[in-house]
Amino acid sequence: FNVGLLLLALYYPLSASGLASSLDQLPQAWESFVEVAKGSQFVSTSSMDFVIFNCMIALLVAQDAKVRGDEPTKANLIGLSTLLLPVWGGALYCALRPSLKE
Repeated sequence: FNVGLLLLALYYPLSASGLASSLDQLPQAWESFVEVAKGSQFVSTSSMDFVIFNCMIALLVAQDAKVRGDEPTKANLIGLSTLLLPVWGGALYCALRPSLKE
């Protein structure tokens, strides 16, 4: 299930048309987002929820890595690295994490 979720999340942004069009329109999209966020409380709240969700993923991934036997420093770095790819980082960790030690 985790691998399927990861592949689904990576499909569109990494496809040729998705990546090229996204990079070309990034400044315009950001300006549009800021304009909409200023006028819509829903967009502002959803954006903050997304930020909080990603921070929680990073904390939970670090905690899970410690439980699975990684050193605390390495576990914290793994947790922080999930912030580089919001949502995908957590999905990637879930797909590739080691099994629990008995």
